[in-house]
Amino acid sequence: MAIEKMLLVNVLGKLDTMDTAFERVCIDEDFHPESTLTFLEDSKGYASISQDNPYTPMLQALDELSKSHAPPLKLTPVTSPVKYDREGLGQFVDHVSDEFKTLDRQFRALKEDISMGETFIAQLSHFTGLNVRLDEVFSCEFIKVRFGRIPRDSYPKLQAYEDNPYVMFFPGSVDTTHYWGVYFCPREQVEEVDRIFSHLYFERLRVPGVNGTPEEGIERFQKKVATDRKRLSQLTQKIQTSWEKQHDKIEKAYSFLTYLSDAFDLRRYAAKHGALFHLIGWIPASKQEEFFHRFDDMEAVQVVFEPPDDAPRDVTPPIRLKNKWLARPFEMFVDMFGLPDYDEVDPTVFISITYCILFGIMFADVGQGILLFLVGLYMYKKRHMSIGPILMRTSIFSTLFGCIFGSVFGFETALDSIYASFGLSPFRVMEPENITLILLASIAIGCVLNMVAMVINIFSGLRRKRYADALFGPNGAAGLVFYASILAAGALLFATGLNLFSLPYILLLIVLPLLVMFFREPLGNLVGRKPKIFEDSVGEFISGNFFELFDFLLSYLSNTLSFLRVGAFVLVHAGMMKVVFVIAELFDPVGYTIAVVIGNGIVACLEALLVAIQVLRLEYYEMFSRFYSGNGKPFLSIRSRKTENQ
Repeated sequence: MAIEKMLLVNVLGKLDTMDTAFERVCIDEDFHPESTLTFLEDSKGYASISQDNPYTPMLQALDELSKSHAPPLKLTPVTSPVKYDREGLGQFVDHVSDEFKTLDRQFRALKEDISMGETFIAQLSHFTGLNVRLDEVFSCEFIKVRFGRIPRDSYPKLQAYEDNPYVMFFPGSVDTTHYWGVYFCPREQVEEVDRIFSHLYFERLRVPGVNGTPEEGIERFQKKVATDRKRLSQLTQKIQTSWEKQHDKIEKAYSFLTYLSDAFDLRRYAAKHGALFHLIGWIPASKQEEFFHRFDDMEAVQVVFEPPDDAPRDVTPPIRLKNKWLARPFEMFVDMFGLPDYDEVDPTVFISITYCILFGIMFADVGQGILLFLVGLYMYKKRHMSIGPILMRTSIFSTLFGCIFGSVFGFETALDSIYASFGLSPFRVMEPENITLILLASIAIGCVLNMVAMVINIFSGLRRKRYADALFGPNGAAGLVFYASILAAGALLFATGLNLFSLPYILLLIVLPLLVMFFREPLGNLVGRKPKIFEDSVGEFISGNFFELFDFLLSYLSNTLSFLRVGAFVLVHAGMMKVVFVIAELFDPVGYTIAVVIGNGIVACLEALLVAIQVLRLEYYEMFSRFYSGNGKPFLSIRSRKTENQ
């Protein structure tokens, strides 16, 4: 477990070399910029640099193209200084953008024509039984025509208007809910007739004006739609072929432009003084030599490295975690809680080990463990999900503990023959004598993990020179002695009847650590050689620390008992699978198999989710709270910052 060491780097030079220098800085995305003006003790004469990014419009144009075509554009990392024809790059982007915009407009126009034609066909299909020529109907000078539909329950109500010669509806077709047709009326009567039909919930439909009957109109529109579809298919193929042909070149231009845009945006963090520029940021210490040599051919640019201690007090180095492949996926959980401070212990390895063990115990099943591994593999390989590698690792422990408990898809006797060949038998979870043992073992696991967390806190505190927390705090040496002494004496008393709670034992290992924790503030001030032993009055100190110490004592108890959920989930898993088998026995052999398969799927999905959440809760609230703050800021290159803001 490690936090990558950082160096503060100053890049200084003449303004006319700034663009080239910033391009060198952006190589490999290993530079975390800081606001230069905040680092300068005397910023008099310095000014910020603010200009509109000239590459933004071109990038936006390519981004729009990428959203509309496949495969999408991907960024190719720049790993060395590259010469670019900026003018030619801009011309290429303009040409490509205009080309595909023209093709896309043609595509959209054809799609609209097809959609409109299909709409017209659907409209005209309702009036094929009218036996009228639409052009002649619409050309009438003194007659108004209304095409539309009327609800089926409203149609009989037209009989109430038999005395009105102008209220006549001619149906063309009928469906389950409406009559489709037309009515006619003189121009001078149109308002009254429209009002009557409106009361009957008539819905007007504006049909296209075509020559001939509705049937003839449908035929013409069908031919046009067929022609447009053929043209659309040809155009789609043309667009796809053109995009694939130019994709690599466009993607390269996109990557170059992104790189140049990132370099240009560094101006927002830099400062200028006369004819000089100054840029400050962080790089990994392992990159120092390589970063320095990027500027070998630039005599007008100076690069100066400084240790993190030279940074202003309120500026801390950014955090980049550095873990081996086994623990690396669990950096996601650390990042969710908060990255460590620069001088803090990286808990990634700790959480990778404890999470896998706890998950394996709580979700112990050979078959479901293998299934979980396959799901994790799919998520990782096909969906590129960060949770995939975590599932793959936790599933291995689920399978291992499943072997111990003898459970294979809930069948607790499946491994009996294998165990018998070695003269052994699996651990039966649901046997009455084992239930108490499981719960006690859960408490024991919690005690061990709590003490390990305290040890880590002591180590971290000593390394960070926070002696009060490391030595005198509830999660420091005093708290560890108090907690371990009570646990050790209680365990021996419970297991063997041996009573260690003698007066010297109580005074030395219980009362004394309690007093040390109570007076941790003044003791810490003494060790730190601070002028004031008590920050507040003695009375305020005693009253405040009394309740605080009482809260800590309750936290010891609650944190320990919280691990009962480990054993509870062991029992829950076995109980849920028993329920599955009870339900399955209600069916015939085929139904039994189906019920077992479905039951396993439900149990695996539900329990895996619950266990994952509960283990993460134990990590965050019971263990991380003892040794970890998580107040670090992430290492972000200029590119990473843009991605986060999108």
